Amino acid sequence: MRQPDHRILQSNMLLPLLGYFYWTMHRPDRVRFLRASWAAALFAGAAFFFSAKAEAVRVRVLATTRLEGRVDRNIAATRSVVIRGTLRDDVGHPVADNHVSITFYDSTVRDAPARLSESPQRCADAPPTAARAHVAPDEYVIDTDALGSFCLQTTLPIDRGTMKLRFLGNSFYEGTASEISFDLTHPSVLLAFDPEPSIASLDRTFFSVGLRVTAPNVPKDGWRVVLKDEKERVLGSADVDPDGLVRIDVPTDKLGDPGPGELSAALEGTPLVAQHVSHAIERHARVDLALVSPNPRGTPEDGIPIELRVRSSRGWVAAGSVEATMGQRSIGAAAVRAGHAGLVATFASTRQRSAQVSIRYLSDAPWWEPGSALTVAIGIDAPSVWRRMPAVLLALAVAAFMTRGSWLPRLARVSRRRGPAPRATEQNALEITRKKAPDEGWSGQVIDAHDGNPLEAAIVSIVVPSFPGSSDAAGPAAEVVTNSAGHFSLEPASFSGKALIRVRAPRHATFERPLPAPSEVTIPMIARRRRLLDRLVAWALRELGPWRGASEPTPGQVATRARFDDRLGRERAADVEAWARAVESTAFGRDDVDEHAERSVASLEPSRTRGRDP
Repeated sequence: MRQPDHRILQSNMLLPLLGYFYWTMHRPDRVRFLRASWAAALFAGAAFFFSAKAEAVRVRVLATTRLEGRVDRNIAATRSVVIRGTLRDDVGHPVADNHVSITFYDSTVRDAPARLSESPQRCADAPPTAARAHVAPDEYVIDTDALGSFCLQTTLPIDRGTMKLRFLGNSFYEGTASEISFDLTHPSVLLAFDPEPSIASLDRTFFSVGLRVTAPNVPKDGWRVVLKDEKERVLGSADVDPDGLVRIDVPTDKLGDPGPGELSAALEGTPLVAQHVSHAIERHARVDLALVSPNPRGTPEDGIPIELRVRSSRGWVAAGSVEATMGQRSIGAAAVRAGHAGLVATFASTRQRSAQVSIRYLSDAPWWEPGSALTVAIGIDAPSVWRRMPAVLLALAVAAFMTRGSWLPRLARVSRRRGPAPRATEQNALEITRKKAPDEGWSGQVIDAHDGNPLEAAIVSIVVPSFPGSSDAAGPAAEVVTNSAGHFSLEPASFSGKALIRVRAPRHATFERPLPAPSEVTIPMIARRRRLLDRLVAWALRELGPWRGASEPTPGQVATRARFDDRLGRERAADVEAWARAVESTAFGRDDVDEHAERSVASLEPSRTRGRDP
């Protein structure tokens, strides 16, 4: 603060005193002496007062301060901790070279401070000029560095409590204190995916994974995050940015085949405790179709075979199915096996020489993503001359049609009775690969009955029916879940009554057979989609007779034939058509077919034709 000049003050005060002395001297004589005496005294006092140097009043303003700190577990030594903190003023400037006292209090004993170790160490990342702590039985006193920070390593007799920091202040800064709660039983560094991964596309070159490391007021130099998959294979690593962000670009050729998986991340290079994190993902791949032989052609009524290659960026596809449509109508479908599908397109002939057919892939698992539909130009051959018989054959056909009520049902019954019943896929039986001793129990593998792939997370149980002839049981006598290779193992046990082995899976029909003697077995599971198609095909061959032009009719063909088959009757034909359309929508739809969906469609199946021959 600027000080006033004392000479200016003297001149400003002297002029009024001289004026007062002059006025006193010009008053009447009887009071002249008295007033002159008072004037002289005032003049002398003023001269004495202004003979000293005048000074201004000094005003001192102290800056406020704040203390921050934290306690973290040090994984390099047992019960070792790292104490960090900063001392700054109210505008954030560091307060350097000042004492900060540190005391600890147990959460259960608040009055008495905890006794501290007598050998604290300076932190490894502290500057070389950082001062060591002054040690007392229950207090540390440490000096702040040039950045207003302090850091030391020590051991604590408590795992949770309160750390009290105190700065007494000086001639420039006010004192301050703070209390920080700590709990060393929890991780001091948090590692998390940001954002959480869900779907990894194998058709791209890289799959980017983001993570965030949360450790306030802790330097992250030298910290590194390592990313692994569910098989503990290292996918990549990256350094942690000062703001705690991490980005790892994983080459997709390291992610494995399409299907469910898991990513796990671990933090390395830090002395602090940090738990690894993991998150489930799905590896997806696009499925593309290609013709084996170009320009397929044939007679539509007899069926035109179309051979297809089915592959993805990871090789041949061994699951799912393909469907051919013309407009909004399905004209053929086939299952995919070992990257190959052979379907037969069947439709009514036209006068055109070619027709455009759209073929699409239908996935039975979410990680197989259908690509663009394949458009195929099919050549149409003219029907045989035998189909254009003259009026004689037409008259015979009309006569046969007029008398169909007497001989057609009987002929249909004879042909159905003599024809061999189609063997359903459901008759795939449990296969015993090796017999075991009675004390070895049961083991084996659960596979998909169509492609032979192992089924993971299938529930294998042994049940004992509550009474003969029933499959209901109070509860499983033994139960296990298959691993990633579809394997399971059941301990040896004895049961009262005839036990059953039962296998359940989300997308496959429940498998239930009599429990064999202790052995190693292979259990095939039928997909619910395929089971619905098999039931429809078996019903159509049994009720409608042989199918010309295709080994297996499509649901659309069954619905069309039922509509024009007079033997069924109008009401029964409508039921068959509704059932076939429901099978087509469910079996070839994109939604998963669970037990509820399968039961809903199966409930629409019409009963057998009444009036059969015994």
